Formats: sequence, structure tokens, C-alpha cells
Amino acid sequence: MTSEIEALPDALGDTRVDDVFVFAPTAPEQETSALLDAAERMGSNCHVALALPDPSLQGARLDLFGGFPTVSYSGRGSRIYLVFLKRLIDIVVSLLVIVVAFIPGVILAIVIALQSKGAPFYSQERLGLGGKHFKLLKFRSMVADANDVEKYFTPEQLREWQTERKLDNDPRVTGIGRFLRKTSLDEFPQFINVFKGDMSIVGPRPIVDEEISHYGDRASEFLSCKPGITGWWQVEARNDADYASGRRQALELYYVRHASATLDWNIFKRTFGAVFHGTGK
Repeated sequence: MTSEIEALPDALGDTRVDDVFVFAPTAPEQETSALLDAAERMGSNCHVALALPDPSLQGARLDLFGGFPTVSYSGRGSRIYLVFLKRLIDIVVSLLVIVVAFIPGVILAIVIALQSKGAPFYSQERLGLGGKHFKLLKFRSMVADANDVEKYFTPEQLREWQTERKLDNDPRVTGIGRFLRKTSLDEFPQFINVFKGDMSIVGPRPIVDEEISHYGDRASEFLSCKPGITGWWQVEARNDADYASGRRQALELYYVRHASATLDWNIFKRTFGAVFHGTGK
């Protein structure tokens, strides 16, 4: 094999080859080196594919560690940020939002109450840090008796709801509710949850008790991080990642394992794009 690789420049003759791509992760180092040498003699750029344990991981970067070329993945950010600064930012930003959005929030609450019977706000018990329960607040985007799912769902819709806890074209959503969900304005009361300390601005999405089974033996790891209004799952995939495929769990756990100021800022910026383009459901 090595002799055939070394003969490559002669075999190609005067053919101009700009780039050589090598995908042979199990090939011996001697053969890979021989191919690199052959590419150099042809004056070509040589690209060697790396065998990575999980190519779907985000945030990989080329690096040197102890003089060896590596592909490095970031761990969690500094403890000072995660324990102190992140909470300080949550308090300041949530308080600012609550003050600025108070009057528009009152007007929105009146519109919701006028369009359908029931309180303009909706609360539901969710799992928080360490598995502690708290009441998640939202502007009501559904009919008042939305918990009676069998009244509104077909058998197929009911099965999807029981698995994913979300549904495309949910028949319980009101007219104003569709607008609220499209723009994610239904989430704004959660800044009260953030101010109280139940949630953070950025974190995994808070889930109901039935959803924790999807995380299996990683459930305690998922619950080791305070849930957030927005997060990596929302900006990276939002409506395109579900529990059945395992992609939602992977995205949520990615944030838990890599939470940092840089990642939080990236998610925060991308959230505005998702709200602006109206990708909520």
C-alpha cells in the first residue's frame, strides 16, 4: 500500500491536483505520512479527517496541549461567574424588564382576558434546580380549560403530547395566544421567576415531572443546573429537536456541561433573532 501511495505523483502525471482529502482514521501512521509526503511532492494541500468521539459536539477548536495538536472542547465556565455573577445579572436584568414591561404587560393581560374567559396569567408546576418544584408563570395563550386535553385532542395528537409535551397547531391556543407564542411574549412573566431565583435568564428549559424520565440516568445531571427562559435547545434547534430522537436531551445536557459567560452571551444574542423571526409555537 505504501509503495502505491508513493507512486501517486507519477501516476497522475501532469494532472493538477489542488487538494487531497484523506479519510482513513484507522490507517497506520506510516501510510498517512506517506500520503502527506506524496501530496507535498504534487504541490497539493492535504486535508486529513479526524476521528472524533462525538462530531456533533459544539464549541470544538483546534489547539495544542503539551505540544500535541488536539481538538479541544470547552468545559464549564468559572465558578465565580456561575455562582455569583450569573445570579447578579439575573437580578438586575429581570428587575429592569419587570419595571419597563409593567404597563405593556397590564394592557396585554386585559386583551387576553377580553378575548377568552379565565385569568390572563397561567402557572404550572415545573422542576427546578435539584428537582425542587416551583410555579412557572406565563401569559395565558390557551383556553382556560386547556388541561382537559382529551376534550381538544385527537388520539394521534394526544399520543404526541404525552411524549413531547408540545404539539404543532395546538387546537387549545387562542387567537392572541398564537401571537404571544410566535413572538415568545408569553414567556415574559418568567422574569418574575428569575427575580425570585426559581430560574435563570439562560439555562435548560424547565420541564414537568413526566419529562424527566427522558433523561434516564442523566436526570440528576440535568437537574444540577437552574432552568432558564431561553437556552441552547431553543436557539440551536427549538422546534426541530424532540425527545424521541434524543436530540433535545443532547442539546440541554450540552448546556449543563458547558455553561459559561461566553455561551450565555451567545445564546442571549441568538434569542433575539429567534424572537424577531417568530419561530415560536
